[in-house]
Amino acid sequence: MILASDEIVLGLARQARDIGNGKVAHFGISFGANYSAMTGLIGAVDASVVLGGRLTGLSRKKPLRSCPMECPTSSATPWGSIINRQCRNLLARRRNFRDALCLRGADNAPMLVINGENDYFVPQADTRVFEGRPKTEVHLIAGAERCARSKFSDVMSLVFRWLPEQIGEAG
Repeated sequence: MILASDEIVLGLARQARDIGNGKVAHFGISFGANYSAMTGLIGAVDASVVLGGRLTGLSRKKPLRSCPMECPTSSATPWGSIINRQCRNLLARRRNFRDALCLRGADNAPMLVINGENDYFVPQADTRVFEGRPKTEVHLIAGAERCARSKFSDVMSLVFRWLPEQIGEAG
């Protein structure tokens, strides 16, 4: 099932091809990593960086009362409660990538999948599910938590090493 939000992201990827050298990379963090995983898995972009995305269904002992992403935008704006409600609604409908046909295929774009090994929200299995895929590098950052925030410079070093190899140098 393609959601309206998926169509928006795919439309942006198509439009981005008209900018620069025609190569498109998608870097998603936290909830945005669900979308970079999608665009990378279906080959809609030339390279995809997935940082801390929750890709399998939500199964928690306690129900979520707010947006699980700890999105700074949602708490720092007057419309934060609307964003939180939309996040919960989307998460409730979001397909389980582990069971998605695109995760079974092997025609993905080059992908760099990263998370902290101690992420309290995203199980390591959601990162490790990408191991062994063609054109895919997977890293669990030792000693790091949610989205490897405490070791973000290490994450960006990985990205800045990996990305030019996939799409070329910035012009």
